[in-house]
Amino acid sequence: NSTLTMRLLAITLLFVAVFGQVTFSVPDNDGDANFDVTYSTDGTYVTFSISINKLAWIGFGPSEDGRMENSDIMVATNNTVTDYYVVPPGFSTGIMIDTVQDFDNIEFSQSETESTVTYRRLLDTGDADEDIAILATGENNMIWAYGDSDTFEFHGSANRGSFTLDIGNNLVNGEDPPESSATVFLSPFLALLVALVAFLQ
Repeated sequence: NSTLTMRLLAITLLFVAVFGQVTFSVPDNDGDANFDVTYSTDGTYVTFSISINKLAWIGFGPSEDGRMENSDIMVATNNTVTDYYVVPPGFSTGIMIDTVQDFDNIEFSQSETESTVTYRRLLDTGDADEDIAILATGENNMIWAYGDSDTFEFHGSANRGSFTLDIGNNLVNGEDPPESSATVFLSPFLALLVALVAFLQ
């Protein structure tokens, strides 16, 4: 009957609201790699999956202003995923291992043709000294980098970049991710609202 149908729709949309994810590609500066980012959130935690089509170390995370200095980054290299915070002057002497490693649900795999890391963290860890909170809705400055090998060393001028990410509204640099490189499910907050309306029918 119609009531059962509406409730099944509500359950489906609620699933999307909690587990929906977005995937998009970050433009690589020298065009020699595909750097793909996938994210999803349940409102408390955010899960990121980063993939690049080569053997490389991977760096990714929020930044106060889109620069490496004053950032809170994940670095995946040599079968290890580490939580760092970065202070001036940056890569040379400013990368510090976070006292509390805030990542869980970690998966990391590498081959000669692909490196992929998945990890989860709290949107707000409560550690203002060594972490940067990620907004569920609103712009977050995110930075990314990768190396030309699995050895964690300077990425050079081309293998790095930044963008803004609005998780709640699925916006990258203030716009919808390009359709060609995005799998965008219904916005979690909109899906939750629709699910509640459907359930009450």
